[in-house]
Amino acid sequence: LVSAEGFDPSPFFEKGEGEPDPDIAEWERNITLDFEKQTYIGRESAYTFFAGWMDLSPGESRTVELRYILPFAIDKSYSLLLQKQAGAPAFDFALYLEVPQEWQQAFSYPAEFQASVDTDRFYGAVWQ
Repeated sequence: LVSAEGFDPSPFFEKGEGEPDPDIAEWERNITLDFEKQTYIGRESAYTFFAGWMDLSPGESRTVELRYILPFAIDKSYSLLLQKQAGAPAFDFALYLEVPQEWQQAFSYPAEFQASVDTDRFYGAVWQ
């Protein structure tokens, strides 16, 4: 994670009494808080995720911007699965993809893409 903008400071929660649910305990073992970026970073179901807190009033909207570098080299394709939380309203999404200079002539996907997301979406880019 290079940068994250738009999240509120993370609230502090004290652990309750009793045994935690095993699934929640496992999830908590695999998550860390980047204090500088106010962003949680973790792994769940083989995915890396970024998460944060936002305190909004009814009808209010805000933007969160995440910038990250992939932790692996990509060869000839890139994909992103964007999963909308069940029951949440549609939201605007923008994807900006930067590719190395030598790929730009063969790049066959718009470098900038914007859409309203009302269901899970899969985005991909392929180059020769």
